[in-house]
Amino acid sequence: MRRSAYNKFGGKIACTVAFSSPEPTILLACGRDRELWLDLLAGPDFLSMSRVFVSYSQPIRFVIFDGKSVNRGLPVLDKSSRSLPQARRTVGSGDENGTVGHVRGNLSELSGNSYMMSLDLSSVAIMETSKDQFCAETMKRLDFQRKNERFCDVILQVGSGDDQARLKAHRVVLCAVSPFFNNALNSDMKERKEGVIRLEETSKDVMEEVLEYLYTGHVEIHEDNAFDLLEIADFLVVPSLKKLTCDFVSRNLSLSNCIDAYYTAVKYQSPELEEEAKNFIFENFMDVTESADFQNLSVAEVEEWISSDYITVNGEHDVFQVIVKWLEGDESRKQESFFLLFRHVRLLYMSRNDIFNLILPHPLVKDNTACTGLALDVLKELSYGTEECFFAQPPRRCLSEHEDVIVACGQKETLCYLPSENKWYKLADMMKLLPPPHRNQFVQSSMSACHGKLYITGFEDDYDNLVTQRYDPLVNSWTPLAPFTDEIPSNFPVVVNFQGFLYTFGGWLVRKFNPDTNLWHDVPSLNIARSGMCAVADQNSLYTIGGYAKDAISDVVEVFDPARNSWSRIASTPSKRMFACGAVVKSRVFVFGGFGSEASDSKLVEVYDPATNTWSSIPWMSAPKYIYNCVSFKGKIFVLGMKQGISQTSSLKVYDVDRNDWGSCSSVPNGIQVFTIAPLRIPCKFLEASHQ
Repeated sequence: MRRSAYNKFGGKIACTVAFSSPEPTILLACGRDRELWLDLLAGPDFLSMSRVFVSYSQPIRFVIFDGKSVNRGLPVLDKSSRSLPQARRTVGSGDENGTVGHVRGNLSELSGNSYMMSLDLSSVAIMETSKDQFCAETMKRLDFQRKNERFCDVILQVGSGDDQARLKAHRVVLCAVSPFFNNALNSDMKERKEGVIRLEETSKDVMEEVLEYLYTGHVEIHEDNAFDLLEIADFLVVPSLKKLTCDFVSRNLSLSNCIDAYYTAVKYQSPELEEEAKNFIFENFMDVTESADFQNLSVAEVEEWISSDYITVNGEHDVFQVIVKWLEGDESRKQESFFLLFRHVRLLYMSRNDIFNLILPHPLVKDNTACTGLALDVLKELSYGTEECFFAQPPRRCLSEHEDVIVACGQKETLCYLPSENKWYKLADMMKLLPPPHRNQFVQSSMSACHGKLYITGFEDDYDNLVTQRYDPLVNSWTPLAPFTDEIPSNFPVVVNFQGFLYTFGGWLVRKFNPDTNLWHDVPSLNIARSGMCAVADQNSLYTIGGYAKDAISDVVEVFDPARNSWSRIASTPSKRMFACGAVVKSRVFVFGGFGSEASDSKLVEVYDPATNTWSSIPWMSAPKYIYNCVSFKGKIFVLGMKQGISQTSSLKVYDVDRNDWGSCSSVPNGIQVFTIAPLRIPCKFLEASHQ
C-alpha cells in the first residue's frame, strides 16, 4: 500500500488526490507520533497520491474504517455528491473491537482526474490500537522470519524416506505454544542438546500447516489433512488446534468418514466429536454398515454397535442382515463370531413367522446349536404370553412404540403408572362396575396379563354376579367376556398367567384358558380345596399359597409341575393367611398382606426359596394399613395398598429386592381408589393423549 504523509497546518486535512476509478475508496490510518497517513485505493490497484501536510492539536493514534467492506471495511467516496459519507465507526482491521467518531468531508474537482478533499477531524475520538492486532502483526513478522530461516535455532525433522524434510523454527515460539516442545527443549533430552526434534510420523505438509498455526493462529483444514492435524495437535498438546480440527470434522461428517471420526475421537479423547460421530452413525446406521470402514471393524467393535439401543433400523431383521453381511466379508469370522453377534438380535421383537421363516432356516443359525437354542427359547418365552420377557430386554429406541407400565383398576376407573417417569395416566374405563374391597379389606377381583391383554374377573353385584372383562391396549378399550365367566369357579376366583394359559382357582376346581384358541382345559384339582388363596407364577412354577380351607385359615402351599401335570405340597408358610398377594422375583416367592390369626399385621412379608424349600421373613415398617395386590416389574415388586388415616387413599410402594429397600411412588391422582394391578405394555399414543 502506498502511503502519503501529512504535516501540521491546522485542524483540517487538505489533500490533492489523483485517481482513475469513479468510486475510489479512502482509508485513514495512523502513523508514529503525530503523523497521519491517508491512503487511496481504487478497485484492486493502489493509486499515487500527492503529498500534503497536516497540523492537528492532539496526538492521532486511530484507524477509521467503514465496516461495510467485508475484507477491510473501507468508506466509499461518493464522487457524484462531492461529499465523503459518514465513516462507520470501527477501530482495527475491520474487526469491530473499538469505535471512533464520524468523519465528514467535501470533494471539489480541480482538473481532469485531480480532486481537492477536505476532511474535518475535530470531532473524531482518539482510540488506542488493538492489542490483538498488535500481537497478530508481531506473530506474522516472526512467521516471516521463520519462512526466511532467520534467527531459527531448532530443527523439526519430519517424515521419512523421500518425504523427509528439515523445517527450521524458533524454539522460544515452540516452547510458548506447545507443552511438548517446552518439555523436549528444556530438559536433559538429546533434543535440547542437538536442537533437532524428530517427528518421523508427521509429513512435511502437515507440519508446515502446524507451524503456520503455531505462529499465526491460521491453518487450512481440509478432508485430506483433518485427521492428521488432529493427531499431531493431540501429540503436541495444542488444544486450540485440536478443537479446530474436531469442529471441522464434526461439520463434515459423512458415510465415508464417520467410522474413522468416531474411533479417532475415542483414541485422542475428543468427547464432543465422539458424540457427534456416534449420533451420525446411529441415525444412518444401515447406510454406514455398507461402508468399507464398517466392514473392516473387529467383532468387538461390530458388537458394540449392534448391541446399542440407539441404532436406527426398520426392524430386528435389519440387524440380522448386518451381521450376515459382515460375516460374509471374511469367511474366517463365521465360526468364532456368529453367536457373539447373533445374541444381540432382539428376537423378542420379531414376529413368530419371521423367526420360523427367516431366522431358524438360515444356514448360519441352523448349523449353530447355541443360536438355534436361543431362537427356540425366545419362541417359548413368546408362547408364555407374559410381559416380563419384554421388560427384561427393551426394544431399540427407533422401534419403541410402547411404554412398560403398571395398570391399576378400581371399581370402574383404569389408570396406569409409568415407573420411568413416576407418573400416572388415565386409560379407558371398564364396561362393568366392580365392587370395592370387602368390609374385611380383601379385594373381590383378580387381574392378570396374558399375551398382551388384561383379564379381570370379579363380582358385579356383591356376591351374586361374577363378570370378566378383557382390556386390549392396542385400542384402549374393555370388552365383557360372558363365555369366559361361565367357566370360572365362583368361590372367590383367582386368575393368574402361567406359561401362556390363564389359570383360574376356586375351591377344588382348577381350570386353564388358552387365549389363542379361546378354549378351556381341565387341570388336576388341588390336594386341599381352598378359597381366597394367593396364586403366583414364574416361567417354571405355579404356586397356591394359604387361603381358607375346612372352616379355617390355611398355611398350605402347593406347586404345580406342568411336565407331570400334578400338584405337590411344599413347605408351609410360617403364618396362616388368606386373601394375601404375591410375586416371584429371581425364583423367590414374596407374599404380602392378607389376614389371619398370625398374619393380621400387614408389616409381615414372607419369602420362599425353592432351592432350600424354606421360608423367611422381611420387616416392612412403613407398610400401608391394608395391602390389596402386588406385581413383579423389572426385578422389583410394586405393592398396592391403602394409606392409613381418616381419608382412605390408594398407595403404591416399590420394593427393591437386591437392595432390600422400600420406596414410594407418586400418589394416585384425584383421590381415585384402585384395588388391583398388573404389568402391561401400553402404546405411547394413548399415554400422550391422556397427558394432554
